Amino acid sequence: MATGLDMAGSAMTIGVILIVLAVIVLLVLAFVAWIWMIVDCAKRKKFRNGDRVMWILLLVLTYIIGMILYYFMEMRKK
Repeated sequence: MATGLDMAGSAMTIGVILIVLAVIVLLVLAFVAWIWMIVDCAKRKKFRNGDRVMWILLLVLTYIIGMILYYFMEMRKK
């Protein structure tokens, strides 16, 4: 028969597993958005070559911060 301590341990284990899965899903979504923004930047016609290189470097080197900056400064202008 399971004791209260065993049930609490299993509930904690399930909680940890759910948190880990949620973090993995968020990381995968962030990676997909990052790739999408790099591709968008590479294909965007309005950039001069220097601007394109600067944005791609910013996206590659800063990841989340670069994604946020690119989204608010360039993608919303579409």
